Amino acid sequence: MANTFLLCTNFYHMIFARLGYGFVYGFSIPLTTTMISEITAPDVRGRFLIIINFFVSVGKIYAFLLAFFCLDNFNQGHWRLMMTLSSTTSLIVGILAWIYLMESPRYLMGSGQVVEGLNIIEEIIHKNENNTGIIGRLFKCVQPEVSSDPFKGSKYGYISAKERIAVEKWVTKVFRSEQRGTLRELFNKNNKSTTIRLWIIWFCINFMYFGQLLILPFILGQNKKTFVDYLITVLGEIPSIILSLLIVEIPFLGRKNTMTISFFCATIMHVWSYYASWPYFFARFFMKECWAMLYPYSTEIFHTSNRTLGFGSSAAIGRIGAAISPYILIPLFDQDAHLPFLAFALSSVISMLSTITLPYDTVGKSLDFQNSEGEVESNKEDEIKEIMMVLIEKKNQN
Repeated sequence: MANTFLLCTNFYHMIFARLGYGFVYGFSIPLTTTMISEITAPDVRGRFLIIINFFVSVGKIYAFLLAFFCLDNFNQGHWRLMMTLSSTTSLIVGILAWIYLMESPRYLMGSGQVVEGLNIIEEIIHKNENNTGIIGRLFKCVQPEVSSDPFKGSKYGYISAKERIAVEKWVTKVFRSEQRGTLRELFNKNNKSTTIRLWIIWFCINFMYFGQLLILPFILGQNKKTFVDYLITVLGEIPSIILSLLIVEIPFLGRKNTMTISFFCATIMHVWSYYASWPYFFARFFMKECWAMLYPYSTEIFHTSNRTLGFGSSAAIGRIGAAISPYILIPLFDQDAHLPFLAFALSSVISMLSTITLPYDTVGKSLDFQNSEGEVESNKEDEIKEIMMVLIEKKNQN
């Protein structure tokens, strides 16, 4: 899709190409994030999701390098060459995903395709050279001593018929709602307050995050600064991601408390940036911290039956915040170059209040500790463990 920019001959063509690119980007991010959340163990799931944000920052650094070599300044240069080079990464990822990527077993089971989900688990077992009886370790509801007869349709024979029956019972209980993947499910009595708060947070954080990307070139250009100064601002995200990786799985901090603290600190840094330009480096640090924690929280809080819709709708609302930011920030910039930072501070306060009132943290919880109707299960004996837990344990043992 990025290659369509090369064909643009006027402003309207550029708008159309950007619309198409935005659609593809907005469509792929929720899918990527939810899939990673569904195939990783609870004790490392937060770190895996934060690593996504790390590579987003790496992509920005890559874009900076392309801009440095292809553009003369913020206003002139060989932008078509830059777009050609930047689109190669999307092409490579698309080809590799088509060849190697498998569907999420949790999603398949939630959709009633239990055999297909079990076959993918068997494929994972086979590629990792694991042993039989693994389902008894993946599911608490299955006893370790099971029949050795493989289930009908088994590809490699690692999973028994008795284990398949136990898994089907779990699927029936956890995915009993008929309202799967609908907005109505996001606004049931258990999910409504969480959905609204997440939409507010995503709206505000996109307004701030992309608003900074929008306004900083104007501020830097006004002060006769270069791409190197812009790179320093982006590099401020790297320490934030490293810190996130260290604290994301700490129970008393987790996702919710870290976001609350980071929004508070971002508020202070944004107000400070109104009086002195340099604190925006630290403001971006705390903004990236919030962004990193929001990814795992937004995927873990929703049930498998509506996880992609919940995360995707939140991200879509966030894009609205990013889309309207120019219409607010540019007029503010025309009045005072640093006035947009006060708008960012106000958004930080709103986000902090929304985060504080979220119902609970998700650190260490099984993805489907709620059933698909939003009710918290009281019996934990038949909760599914994350699919990769055993594989990680096996690797550590070896």
